[in-house]
Amino acid sequence: EMIGFFREIDPSYTVQSMQPEEGFTPRFQSLRNKKFRIDEFLFDLSLKQLKSILDSSKTDGSKAAGGYTYSGLDVLNVMVLKSLGECELCQWCCKINRYQEQGKCLLGVKAFTSKPFIHIAEEMPINPGVVINFGGCALRCRYCVEHQNWDVKNISPACPKGLWEEIADLLNLDIPVNSLEFTNPTESLAGLVGILTEAPSTFKLPVILNCHLFGSRFSYEMGNWITDVWLPDLRYGNDRCAKALSGADNYMRHARDALEAMLENGAQVIVRILVLPGHVDCCHQPAIKMLSAYRE
Repeated sequence: EMIGFFREIDPSYTVQSMQPEEGFTPRFQSLRNKKFRIDEFLFDLSLKQLKSILDSSKTDGSKAAGGYTYSGLDVLNVMVLKSLGECELCQWCCKINRYQEQGKCLLGVKAFTSKPFIHIAEEMPINPGVVINFGGCALRCRYCVEHQNWDVKNISPACPKGLWEEIADLLNLDIPVNSLEFTNPTESLAGLVGILTEAPSTFKLPVILNCHLFGSRFSYEMGNWITDVWLPDLRYGNDRCAKALSGADNYMRHARDALEAMLENGAQVIVRILVLPGHVDCCHQPAIKMLSAYRE
């Protein structure tokens, strides 16, 4: 609805957009196209066995008798669902059974999402994007603009089929959408993969994961299978401010580990630096210095 407002101010206003190259295929669709022939039900396998399957380059697209054929996305979906039995998706590493209780994120098994909307003010390579916000969070940032979504009682459980219908409606508008962005996906990774399993085979836009850099290496390793662009928020330049404003322990170490994990699979990484008033010397400048080490 802001586009009309901007055009009233400046009739020449247009939404800037860089469309994916012709023939682009999202990573999750490529993973979905990989087929594995396995002699057991996926839920009977351990996380280690499931990871071994995903890491294997040996696939089988045949229809020979015996065994079961699963897509790579099926394998990933079962992995993240099984991981909730001893959850370590964020750096609190609660190790609780989220099928029975909630962790610090206040989430159990279900994922909760806001209504999809089109964001027209993202960074150029991902602008504009259809954005879906997940509820629940491992952090408690005192300045959070989505704080009402910490308690998932305020939003609805994710309905994958319904979300894709809403996404389709948005894509039919006269706006050059070029990405699908999920914000705060770390703690809701199982729900995110579940949503992607219901995606139409014709969906060909990049998937963006906008995260808080307080996730576990496991969450990034799993996310690397499905994300085309990581969009992390680097919030601080020291642990003291992170603890005071977000309640996070050892934030800088975890942020560095997260960036290293994101860079392992060749996806684009666009880092946003949170500019806090009065935190130039303690946070903003150290954050820029930290990121300079990753410049090519």
